[in-house]
Amino acid sequence: MSRSTLRLWNEVAELTGTVMQDGGFLAEKECVLCSNATFADSMSNTCQICPDPAMVLIEAAGVEGHSCACGDGYQLVSSVRMGVQMCVLRQHIDVISSKITLSTASQMTYSSFLAEDTGSTDSVVSLTSGLLDDIFLFAASDCYFYQSERNSISCQALGNLCVLQHFASNAPACAVFELIQRSGRSATANNVDGWYFTLPFLSYRSPASSVLLTPVAMKMSFDEAAHSGTADHLDFVLASYHVNGTLIGFRSLTNELAYCHPGSSVNAVGSPPWMRFGVSVLAEYYCDLTALQSSVLELHELFLVDRVKNDGEDGRYVPVPIQNLNYRDSNGLLVNQNTRSADSANDFLSHRFFLFDGESGIPSGESAPKVIRYAQKITLTVKAQTSDSQLIYTPLLSIAYVDALTPRSVPLVFHVVYASDTSSFWSFAVAFFTVACILAGCRVLLQTFNWKRRSTRNVQVDNAVCNSIVALAMYGASNFAAVCFGVLFVLCNYFFLFFTLQSNGVLLLPEVNNAALADSRDEYYSFRVLLPLAFSCQLASVMNHIYRQTQLQLFFVDWEKPRATVIDIDSAKPTQAPISVWRMILVTNEWNELQTVRKTSLRFTLVAVLFLLYGCELQSLALPIPRAQMPYVAVSTTAVSSQATDLQLNLYLRFANVSFWWLLVCLAQRIWKWLIYERYFDEPREQLFIDLCTVAKVSCFFLDEPYHGYYLHCRSPHPFADGSMGELVDQLRQEEAGLTAGRHLDSTLPDCQTFEIFVTRKWKRKFHALYSAVRGENGVRGRGADGERLIQRSFSPKRATPPTLPLQTVDLKRHSGVSTTDAMVHNAGQLRDFLQAFIENQDEKFRWRIYRAHTWLTRFLDLPPDMTAGRQSLFLPGSLSFRIVELA
Repeated sequence: MSRSTLRLWNEVAELTGTVMQDGGFLAEKECVLCSNATFADSMSNTCQICPDPAMVLIEAAGVEGHSCACGDGYQLVSSVRMGVQMCVLRQHIDVISSKITLSTASQMTYSSFLAEDTGSTDSVVSLTSGLLDDIFLFAASDCYFYQSERNSISCQALGNLCVLQHFASNAPACAVFELIQRSGRSATANNVDGWYFTLPFLSYRSPASSVLLTPVAMKMSFDEAAHSGTADHLDFVLASYHVNGTLIGFRSLTNELAYCHPGSSVNAVGSPPWMRFGVSVLAEYYCDLTALQSSVLELHELFLVDRVKNDGEDGRYVPVPIQNLNYRDSNGLLVNQNTRSADSANDFLSHRFFLFDGESGIPSGESAPKVIRYAQKITLTVKAQTSDSQLIYTPLLSIAYVDALTPRSVPLVFHVVYASDTSSFWSFAVAFFTVACILAGCRVLLQTFNWKRRSTRNVQVDNAVCNSIVALAMYGASNFAAVCFGVLFVLCNYFFLFFTLQSNGVLLLPEVNNAALADSRDEYYSFRVLLPLAFSCQLASVMNHIYRQTQLQLFFVDWEKPRATVIDIDSAKPTQAPISVWRMILVTNEWNELQTVRKTSLRFTLVAVLFLLYGCELQSLALPIPRAQMPYVAVSTTAVSSQATDLQLNLYLRFANVSFWWLLVCLAQRIWKWLIYERYFDEPREQLFIDLCTVAKVSCFFLDEPYHGYYLHCRSPHPFADGSMGELVDQLRQEEAGLTAGRHLDSTLPDCQTFEIFVTRKWKRKFHALYSAVRGENGVRGRGADGERLIQRSFSPKRATPPTLPLQTVDLKRHSGVSTTDAMVHNAGQLRDFLQAFIENQDEKFRWRIYRAHTWLTRFLDLPPDMTAGRQSLFLPGSLSFRIVELA
């Protein structure tokens, strides 16, 4: 080379080759010839060698005429991302091309689009990826013909390309990697089938069922301070790689899985709440993909730290299997998308994954991605071992990817589930539910039998079978509702007691699989079915009770006698003084109010339960968080609504929590009324009603079924009830002093005023004829189980007319004449006389007697007397037994 005359700015000479230095500066720069196999680089003023030893230097005229080229039998392969230029033997490339089709090695296929993105979920987009075109050939040839650890980075890059293509068996990168694995050149590493020396750990070769049942030696609890030798939280380590295969490093996992979460940070100090054992989390949020486009593509491997083993000890870092829900087998089936737990036997489990990919979708020669791939749903499942719930199996990380053509705001889901095997629990639940249904079925048959005894007599009537079926259905609905509620209450409180209130990790909640609801495979599916079914059955039972109330045949019998006779001015004849009807109106209004009286106050119950749940922050007990872990989780009931996306209330715990406090408040009210209020402050409303009727001298006679009803004997022992306040007080004093006869109907039952009555068919026909006449009905327009019309109640809560007259409002509108009213009053008087004669047992045709054969067993089974061949009606003494017709 010619001598250079270029002087340096600071007079420092830069020479190549071997030079002798004496500490002094040369007068000018001196150039020397480059040795063989090197060439001069004018930019750096150095002698450079060719990138690959197999390259030869080709000289041309001039300084700039030197270049490197692969020799005969070699092909130049370069990769910008891997920073290499390499001469590969053509024989090696021929071997690779014989295994796969090189022309398709750079093809990326995307098929997991949302309907709103492409208009159809079946859309498929293929492109020539610049990433695959740059890396594949070099990585495949360098890894396939492995020579030393220097080639390991190429194997890592080849594995990364396979991961980016969802481990598709027809993808060239995966096909070459599979060939290398099957070649047997590497031994198994760390006793894991699928993990080989010199190769990245991409997937498991063992069946998924055995991988997911790999035990972890670490013992868990909800409070490690209270239970020594246990751990109350999990630690994970995340290994990250660049797409070119270089290792980024290892770091403790924090919130990397909840990527793009607005409230998370990968640099957060401490572990997130879901790492606390038993704390399940569901985070649903939106992510702007535009903000992720500038991020570098990284691939990860997740390891669980077994704290039982020390650093450096084998097995301390347990690899976490990955369930890629986008994986398709050789037949194109999505085998990882399971609807049942048994379907996981043929799952394909991998180990390396990525979260966001905006590089593989960039076509060759372009700079902007055409397709973006991101993890739309990430689920980490930690299951307890079947033999011991304090020991766990290897966790499972499930990832569902979605492809997008344009970056936009998309919904993401991060879900952490702690679950345990529930096969024994469901065996008990099925047995318990079966036994409860059998007992309920026996009770339904008994109630139907009792109803038939009460409602039929010796003659078969029309529509008896139909009415029996209706009664059977109503009793079945009522009992089934009670069974469903009772079973759900017991089972849900089982989880509430042994999960929420324990600290030693006795039990974990069942896994929630929202995607499997349509296939009826979710473990909460039975709860979601039984609860609405119980509500529907209870609603039908309540509606039937209300209907029976509206069909009540009610008649008030006034025992008051005229106090004097008066002279009629027109006829100049003595007549009896009229009896005031206001006592009857008062009794009717009190009866109407009695129908609205409840043993518990709905308003107080609602306020009390809401105060306990929200005011006392007891709603947090329904979160899928053990109580011992609460101090480590920043959750307050007042913020549950804002954090609902992160921590959702568990169905079992929520039902147990709400129903427990609801029943407790209701039970407290009933105990308060029965034990204190109705003993020391007031009397039961039913007893007050009987006392009022007795003072008013008005008895109450009503039928709730064709041949069954109740009689409240309220005939006062005093001669008159319609008097002044002074007379009323004197009468009550005389009765208190024992100077009057008792209020009883039968002398053998001095304290009994309420009776359950069973009437004969003959008596009912007579009663129905008189009742129909009072109502202005000509003939029987409808038939019940006994061939008689079920008369509606004789009053309305808003009616101001005397309730003694059982006349429908529609009849008053249709018959507005005075003659009709006179006839109605006359017929009502006849019905009153008939009932008075019957109650006093003075009518020879319609006799009754006190039924005294009621034993403790018949009372327990509520068996009515057999009236099929009875000629007398029966009066069964009962203390406030008529309350059954109320909605108390």
